Amino acid sequence: MSAVWTTNPDATTQYEVIPAAELTKLYDTTKSWAMNQFTPGYIVSILTGAGAGQTRNVVSNTNNVVTVDAPWMTLPNTTSTYEIREAVINNKLYDATVPGWVTGLALNGSTVLLTGGRGAGQSNTIMANTATKLTLNSAWAIEPDATTTYEVVAPAEFTKLYDTTKSWVVNQFMTGYVVNILTGAGAGQTRPIVSNTNNVLTVSAPWSPLPNATSTYVIREAVVSDKLFDTTVPGWVTGPALNGSTVFITAGTGAGQSRTITANTATRLTVNSAWGTQPDGTSQYEIVAAGEFTKLYDTTRSWTPGQFAGFTVTIIGGAGAGQVRPVTGNGATDLTVSGAWMTLPNSTSTYEIRETVINDKLYDTTVPAWSGVVSGLTLVLTGGTGAGQIRTISDEHGDEADGVGGVDDAAGRDDAVPGPRQHRAEPSLRHDQELGRGRVHGL
Repeated sequence: MSAVWTTNPDATTQYEVIPAAELTKLYDTTKSWAMNQFTPGYIVSILTGAGAGQTRNVVSNTNNVVTVDAPWMTLPNTTSTYEIREAVINNKLYDATVPGWVTGLALNGSTVLLTGGRGAGQSNTIMANTATKLTLNSAWAIEPDATTTYEVVAPAEFTKLYDTTKSWVVNQFMTGYVVNILTGAGAGQTRPIVSNTNNVLTVSAPWSPLPNATSTYVIREAVVSDKLFDTTVPGWVTGPALNGSTVFITAGTGAGQSRTITANTATRLTVNSAWGTQPDGTSQYEIVAAGEFTKLYDTTRSWTPGQFAGFTVTIIGGAGAGQVRPVTGNGATDLTVSGAWMTLPNSTSTYEIRETVINDKLYDTTVPAWSGVVSGLTLVLTGGTGAGQIRTISDEHGDEADGVGGVDDAAGRDDAVPGPRQHRAEPSLRHDQELGRGRVHGL
């Protein structure tokens, strides 16, 4: 032996006798390379498995054997993966795993995008190619290697947006429409639409970067100052059905605005004046028919129709709080008031219904109903509005007590009962109401 063993072999030792020439070989019986196609100027790098991390210059090759310029410190074997490339790649990209790129002019002008691995984020234009090598218009800042993933994109694809879930009418978006990329790849870009097929949009200028399956988008008219679009709805009824209704932007871009609808298609509303802030795909909205502005709904009720005509309803809490309206009529679950609400009550609202002039009355419809004889008993307001006053009950009607007799309070005042409350000043009718109208959210 040329040197002593560091650890002496024994009867358990297995060994292989390798000729010196084999230490400069790499075998791959799956290949059928051209003779010496990797000389001169190529290198082979062992990426994983036995011998990983070693790089050698290629001296020659047969159809399935590469010979290198210096012995391997650890011989590669069938567990090894490797890459063969030019020693100086500069403006090249290699992929020996492809079936073979079409040679000639087919890929010229296309762009190669490095999407992952070493060098990710770079792009380059293809100038020429062989079956396994792309030559590009400029050198890479970071050279790609076998860990790199890439995508080759033809020039025309940079003006395309694909959505295989759609079945658009051909060229329905051709004139005067734009597409906005809202989220995902390409977010923030807007392009005028040139044409469309049933599931492909062509835009007027290249995307940078390209939208893909992660992207969400909205298509709208280029001039939308007085429009609201929603392609997610089954389709609004066209014609005059929505004319005069009000659309409220309830959340997202443009929240707080409202406009009157003057016309509509199945997916577009035209309103009476331009938006201050244009709604977009983040906006949520509500459409309210003109007649709904004088309504209050409470589906938990079973009122007698007309029982509150001449009464007053006050919104105590939630949406519309502080508004008071005379009641002109009612159904089993709704009130009609004489003036439109400035802010519509909704499911957050609580309210109170009482006679317009209460004078000597106190109401509480939250009790099951006063029963028995309470006439002659004393009514004491113990808290809330009017607290401290005392009156004698002269009559009762289920949810109403009449106070008479002018019983003085501690301060000697002889005041009329100031409001429809008793016990802890609970309102006479208080609820969490669900408005009886439809809502559609989103663009």
